[in-house]
Parts: sequence; structure tokens; C-alpha cells
Amino acid sequence: MINHAKETTQLKILDQDKIKHELEEVRSNKSSKNWILMGYEEGKKNDLRFEASGEGGFEKVKTYLKDEDIKYAVFEVVVKGDQYNPVKYVLLTWIGENVPPGLAKARCSTHRQDLLKFITSCIAISAEFQPPTRHQLTSEEVAAKVTKTSQQDATSADAHRQTMSRSHASQGDTKASKVQFNKTKLVPALKSVHEGKNRWVVMGYVGRDDIDLVATGKGDISELLSHWNEESINFAVYALTFTPRGTTEKTTKYVLITMVGDHVKPLAKARSSGQRQDIADFVLASLPFHTHFQPCLLYTSDAADEED
Repeated sequence: MINHAKETTQLKILDQDKIKHELEEVRSNKSSKNWILMGYEEGKKNDLRFEASGEGGFEKVKTYLKDEDIKYAVFEVVVKGDQYNPVKYVLLTWIGENVPPGLAKARCSTHRQDLLKFITSCIAISAEFQPPTRHQLTSEEVAAKVTKTSQQDATSADAHRQTMSRSHASQGDTKASKVQFNKTKLVPALKSVHEGKNRWVVMGYVGRDDIDLVATGKGDISELLSHWNEESINFAVYALTFTPRGTTEKTTKYVLITMVGDHVKPLAKARSSGQRQDIADFVLASLPFHTHFQPCLLYTSDAADEED
């Protein structure tokens, strides 16, 4: 008797708790992990399991992708040109060129959709990436996906910005800029906020193009704003902890604040505006901030609470 029962193609995600934990690690600002890899259980066509995670971002993920395999990965990228939401996550679907055509490839399409639903319950995916060949498994292609531009518009420089992970970013690439940072003081100060040892850090000009540490602290926004100087321009990073609506767990977001005093001369404002991207890039090397904020006036603590 011939069994005509239809073969099931429903995805079964093994190690769900483990995968969720690893995704949280990738999303966490306190973890250096920036990718997770998943693959099928040996001999099983529908059972997906956790395989690996770690540092190194997209370039490290590539070393695990073989031409005979089907794999899925989530990796972090930092968009250095985006001051408002620089940290993004990409879902990679890899179908090796030696995977035979047929049910396996067709099944992968269905599984990808189910996996995406599972992943987005833990982490927001900004783009999906499925290169048809190894030749297209490049940072340029990732850049095109993340920025939603055509391949022709994605230059190597764009790709470098898009695929640089937070744990492997250079410490403020200032070769094309006149801005000089006191890295000896600033880098540990920024990392102390990232690690939860401090709540904020303030940086400021000590010369025309030199930026140094002003102060760090564990207090609230009012303590930070006590360093607002009407005669100067300062930059601060503030750790904002809150409970999102619909959840019971607290989360922390980092805000880059530009504080421009009312008495700062127009020429100094213009020069600082031209250097702002270099400052944002320097901060990103140590701490992946989530948004940039430039208040038009000195906020009181009450106003800041309302803004939260």
C-alpha cells in the first residue's frame, strides 16, 4: 500500500529558550555579541537549532557559510551616518550554491517567514538579506539592503559604515577631520556609561578642535544639565532607563545630547555643526547610542521627565 500522506514542511524551532537568550545578548548594549547562527538538525528537514554566536559581525558569520548548507543568521550593523537610529539588525538567509533545486529550497522560503516571526518577538529586524551566490555575499550588498539603495549606489565606504559592528568599530576615525579627542579619558568614560557604572558623560571643547572629558556622573538629567554652559558647546551621552508600554521589563537607551549655550558665537556654532558627525562616530566606537537630541533651551528636570 502506497502512503500518499503529504510531507509536512512546518518549521520546528529547537532550543527556543537558548535562541531567545542569544538574540537578547545580541540586542543588549552590555554584551559584545553581535551575531547568532542557526541551522538544521542533522538528518532533519524541518528542525532548526542554534549553532553559534559571537563577535565579529557579518564578516565572522561568512566563515560559517558553506556551499552545501542552508543557514540563517541575525547580525548587527551600525550605520555611522544615521545619528537617530544607528544600531540595526539583519536577517540573513543562506542557501548554498550546491544545495540541489527542489523541495529543500522551496521549504526554506516557508521556514524563513516562520523564523522571522519568531525572531521579531525578541529583536527588531531592519532588513532581510538572501544573496543568490557567494559572489554577492558582500558588505556592499548588505549596505544596499540596510540603506534601501541600489547596488550601484552602495560604495565601499558605505559598506564599511554599514557592516561595522559596535565591538569592532575603530576608536573614532578622525583622519579626515580636524577634531582631536582625548581618548585616554573619553573612551573609559563612555564605556563606564555603557557598562552601567555611570549614567552620563559630558564632553566639551578645550580648544578650537580639541574635545576632552568634562564630567561623569550617576545622577539624573538635572545633574547632567548642571554642566550646561551658556558660553560653550558640550556633548553628553545619557543612559535613559524606562519601561516600554505593554511590557514589565525595563530597558536602557542611550541618547547623544548636543548642548549649545545661548551665548556661543555663530562661527563656533557653524564649526561645531560641521564636526558633529565625527563626534557621533567617535561615540559609536564605544557606545551604540540610539538617538540624537539637541534641546533649544535648558531643560528643567520636570521638563526632562515629561520628555521621557
